[in-house]
Amino acid sequence: MVNKNKITLCKTLKDVEENIQGEPFFRVHQSHLINTNFIDKIIKAETPYIVLKDGVTVNISRHKKEAFFDFFRKL
Repeated sequence: MVNKNKITLCKTLKDVEENIQGEPFFRVHQSHLINTNFIDKIIKAETPYIVLKDGVTVNISRHKKEAFFDFFRKL
């Protein structure tokens, strides 16, 4: 969260992903669902990753990489 608060849910990330359905959210990794409005940089390295506006880095999984870049091009 931008304000550094945390939310604890009794749901899986898959359940959350299904409830918010689509833009501006994208699941870039098994453990990470991000709001694409808060991306500061995308680093296209051997293992690509995202730097969020608060400085947090999130790896893009190799299985999600192509879908993420396709999604991002459409924004």
